[in-house]
Amino acid sequence: MIDREMFGWDGIRYVIPVWDDEPSNSNCLGVRLRKSELDTDAKSPKYRGFKDHNAPVVWGKYYCKGRNLILGFAGELDAARAVQDGFAAFSVVNGVNAMERFPENWPDLWFPDSKYLIVVFDKKEEFLGGRLAKDWNKKKGSMMGRVVHWPPQISAKDYNEFRDSGKSSQEFWDLLSIQVNAPRNLAKVV
Repeated sequence: MIDREMFGWDGIRYVIPVWDDEPSNSNCLGVRLRKSELDTDAKSPKYRGFKDHNAPVVWGKYYCKGRNLILGFAGELDAARAVQDGFAAFSVVNGVNAMERFPENWPDLWFPDSKYLIVVFDKKEEFLGGRLAKDWNKKKGSMMGRVVHWPPQISAKDYNEFRDSGKSSQEFWDLLSIQVNAPRNLAKVV
Protein backbone atom coordinates (compact mmCIF):
# COMPACT_ATOMS: atom_id res chain seq x y z
CA MET A 1 0.00 0.00 0.00
CA ILE A 2 1.11 3.54 -0.58
CA ASP A 3 0.02 6.91 0.75
CA ARG A 4 -0.48 8.67 -2.58
CA GLU A 5 -3.08 8.46 -5.34
CA MET A 6 -1.00 6.21 -7.54
CA PHE A 7 -0.17 2.52 -7.57
CA GLY A 8 0.72 -0.05 -4.93
CA TRP A 9 1.66 -3.71 -5.35
CA ASP A 10 0.68 -6.29 -2.75
CA GLY A 11 2.68 -9.11 -4.34
CA ILE A 12 -0.32 -10.45 -6.24
CA ARG A 13 -2.20 -7.50 -7.65
CA TYR A 14 -2.25 -3.72 -7.84
CA VAL A 15 -3.77 -1.97 -4.85
CA ILE A 16 -5.22 1.47 -5.53
CA PRO A 17 -6.21 3.61 -2.57
CA VAL A 18 -8.86 6.20 -3.41
CA TRP A 19 -8.39 9.41 -1.46
CA ASP A 20 -10.91 12.13 -0.80
CA ASP A 21 -8.69 15.15 -1.49
CA GLU A 22 -5.02 16.06 -1.52
CA PRO A 23 -2.79 12.96 -1.35
CA SER A 24 -1.32 12.33 2.11
CA ASN A 25 -3.84 14.76 3.63
CA SER A 26 -7.25 13.15 3.24
CA ASN A 27 -9.50 10.26 4.18
CA CYS A 28 -9.32 6.99 2.29
CA LEU A 29 -12.69 6.51 0.59
CA GLY A 30 -11.97 3.22 -1.11
CA VAL A 31 -9.44 0.55 -1.97
CA ARG A 32 -9.46 -1.20 -5.31
CA LEU A 33 -7.70 -4.45 -6.14
CA ARG A 34 -6.83 -5.11 -9.76
CA LYS A 35 -6.96 -8.81 -10.50
CA SER A 36 -3.71 -10.58 -11.19
CA GLU A 37 -2.69 -11.60 -14.70
CA LEU A 38 -2.40 -15.08 -13.21
CA ASP A 39 -6.13 -15.11 -12.46
CA THR A 40 -7.52 -16.88 -15.52
CA ASP A 41 -11.09 -17.17 -14.25
CA ALA A 42 -13.12 -15.24 -16.84
CA LYS A 43 -15.85 -14.51 -14.28
CA SER A 44 -13.44 -12.93 -11.83
CA PRO A 45 -13.92 -9.13 -11.74
CA LYS A 46 -11.17 -6.89 -13.12
CA TYR A 47 -11.37 -4.82 -9.94
CA ARG A 48 -12.61 -5.59 -6.46
CA GLY A 49 -13.24 -3.19 -3.64
CA PHE A 50 -12.97 -3.78 0.09
CA LYS A 51 -16.34 -4.06 1.83
CA ASP A 52 -17.51 -0.80 3.43
CA HIS A 53 -14.69 1.15 1.75
CA ASN A 54 -16.24 2.06 -1.57
CA ALA A 55 -18.26 5.25 -1.50
CA PRO A 56 -19.98 6.58 -4.66
CA VAL A 57 -17.26 9.10 -5.44
CA VAL A 58 -14.55 9.79 -7.98
CA TRP A 59 -10.77 9.36 -7.93
CA GLY A 60 -8.64 12.35 -8.87
CA LYS A 61 -10.58 15.38 -7.60
CA TYR A 62 -7.31 16.84 -6.32
CA TYR A 63 -5.74 16.73 -9.78
CA CYS A 64 -8.68 18.60 -11.31
CA LYS A 65 -8.64 21.56 -8.90
CA GLY A 66 -8.29 24.86 -10.70
CA ARG A 67 -8.43 23.20 -14.14
CA ASN A 68 -10.87 24.48 -16.74
CA LEU A 69 -10.99 21.26 -18.78
CA ILE A 70 -10.99 17.79 -17.23
CA LEU A 71 -11.15 14.23 -18.53
CA GLY A 72 -13.41 11.55 -17.04
CA PHE A 73 -12.48 7.86 -17.20
CA ALA A 74 -14.30 4.71 -16.12
CA GLY A 75 -11.28 3.20 -14.36
CA GLU A 76 -8.68 4.42 -11.89
CA LEU A 77 -5.74 2.99 -13.83
CA ASP A 78 -6.64 4.97 -16.96
CA ALA A 79 -7.14 8.17 -14.98
CA ALA A 80 -3.90 7.67 -13.03
CA ARG A 81 -1.94 7.23 -16.26
CA ALA A 82 -3.58 10.34 -17.74
CA VAL A 83 -2.62 12.30 -14.61
CA GLN A 84 0.96 11.07 -14.97
CA ASP A 85 0.85 12.32 -18.57
CA GLY A 86 -0.14 15.80 -17.38
CA PHE A 87 -3.90 15.75 -17.94
CA ALA A 88 -6.45 16.81 -15.32
CA ALA A 89 -8.37 13.56 -14.95
CA PHE A 90 -10.71 11.64 -12.67
CA SER A 91 -12.33 8.25 -12.66
CA VAL A 92 -15.51 6.70 -11.34
CA VAL A 93 -14.76 4.67 -8.22
CA ASN A 94 -16.25 1.16 -8.36
CA GLY A 95 -17.01 1.31 -12.06
CA VAL A 96 -19.92 2.73 -13.98
CA ASN A 97 -22.57 1.18 -11.74
CA ALA A 98 -21.53 3.57 -8.95
CA MET A 99 -22.76 6.53 -11.05
CA GLU A 100 -26.30 5.66 -9.96
CA ARG A 101 -25.32 6.66 -6.41
CA PHE A 102 -23.66 9.99 -7.27
CA PRO A 103 -25.20 13.01 -5.53
CA GLU A 104 -27.37 15.01 -7.93
CA ASN A 105 -25.10 18.05 -7.79
CA TRP A 106 -21.82 16.13 -8.23
CA PRO A 107 -20.42 18.38 -11.03
CA ASP A 108 -20.54 21.49 -8.82
CA LEU A 109 -19.83 19.59 -5.61
CA TRP A 110 -16.72 17.76 -6.80
CA PHE A 111 -15.51 20.00 -9.66
CA PRO A 112 -16.51 23.62 -8.92
CA ASP A 113 -13.47 25.04 -10.78
CA SER A 114 -13.97 23.08 -13.99
CA LYS A 115 -16.06 24.21 -16.93
CA TYR A 116 -15.53 21.50 -19.58
CA LEU A 117 -15.65 17.71 -19.28
CA ILE A 118 -14.57 15.17 -21.88
CA VAL A 119 -15.72 11.66 -20.98
CA VAL A 120 -13.28 9.00 -22.20
CA PHE A 121 -14.83 5.72 -21.11
CA ASP A 122 -13.67 2.34 -22.42
CA LYS A 123 -15.02 1.33 -25.83
CA LYS A 124 -17.62 -0.98 -24.31
CA GLU A 125 -18.81 1.70 -21.87
CA GLU A 126 -19.07 4.76 -24.13
CA PHE A 127 -22.87 4.78 -23.95
CA LEU A 128 -22.79 4.78 -20.15
CA GLY A 129 -20.32 7.66 -20.27
CA GLY A 130 -23.10 9.73 -21.78
CA ARG A 131 -24.71 9.82 -18.35
CA LEU A 132 -21.76 11.82 -16.99
CA ALA A 133 -21.88 14.25 -19.91
CA LYS A 134 -25.65 14.68 -19.52
CA ASP A 135 -25.33 15.43 -15.79
CA TRP A 136 -22.50 17.84 -16.52
CA ASN A 137 -24.49 19.71 -19.17
CA LYS A 138 -27.43 20.12 -16.77
CA LYS A 139 -25.22 21.83 -14.20
CA LYS A 140 -22.57 23.57 -16.31
CA GLY A 141 -24.40 24.42 -19.54
CA SER A 142 -25.26 22.76 -22.83
CA MET A 143 -22.34 21.15 -24.69
CA MET A 144 -19.90 21.67 -21.79
CA GLY A 145 -19.74 17.90 -21.34
CA ARG A 146 -18.85 15.72 -24.32
CA VAL A 147 -18.26 11.99 -24.86
CA VAL A 148 -15.37 10.71 -26.93
CA HIS A 149 -16.06 7.65 -29.07
CA TRP A 150 -13.06 5.48 -29.90
CA PRO A 151 -12.84 5.27 -33.70
CA PRO A 152 -12.86 1.74 -35.15
CA GLN A 153 -9.35 2.12 -36.56
CA ILE A 154 -8.01 2.46 -33.01
CA SER A 155 -7.56 -1.08 -31.69
CA ALA A 156 -7.05 0.07 -28.09
CA LYS A 157 -10.14 -0.13 -25.92
CA ASP A 158 -8.98 2.32 -23.23
CA TYR A 159 -6.34 4.94 -22.43
CA ASN A 160 -3.77 2.52 -21.04
CA GLU A 161 -3.97 0.27 -24.09
CA PHE A 162 -3.67 3.33 -26.34
CA ARG A 163 -0.50 4.48 -24.54
CA ASP A 164 0.91 0.94 -24.27
CA SER A 165 0.61 0.58 -28.05
CA GLY A 166 3.35 3.21 -28.43
CA LYS A 167 1.08 6.21 -28.95
CA SER A 168 1.94 9.44 -27.15
CA SER A 169 -0.23 11.60 -24.92
CA GLN A 170 -0.12 14.27 -27.66
CA GLU A 171 -1.55 11.75 -30.15
CA PHE A 172 -4.29 11.04 -27.62
CA TRP A 173 -5.04 14.76 -27.35
CA ASP A 174 -5.13 15.01 -31.15
CA LEU A 175 -7.73 12.20 -31.17
CA LEU A 176 -9.80 14.03 -28.54
CA SER A 177 -9.54 17.31 -30.44
CA ILE A 178 -10.98 15.71 -33.56
CA GLN A 179 -13.75 14.00 -31.60
CA VAL A 180 -14.94 17.11 -29.78
CA ASN A 181 -14.08 19.49 -32.63
CA ALA A 182 -11.60 21.46 -30.53
CA PRO A 183 -8.45 23.20 -31.74
CA ARG A 184 -5.30 21.15 -31.32
CA ASN A 185 -3.58 23.88 -29.31
CA LEU A 186 -6.35 23.64 -26.68
CA ALA A 187 -4.13 20.99 -25.06
CA LYS A 188 -2.40 23.85 -23.26
CA VAL A 189 -5.45 24.31 -21.02
CA VAL A 190 -5.68 20.65 -20.02
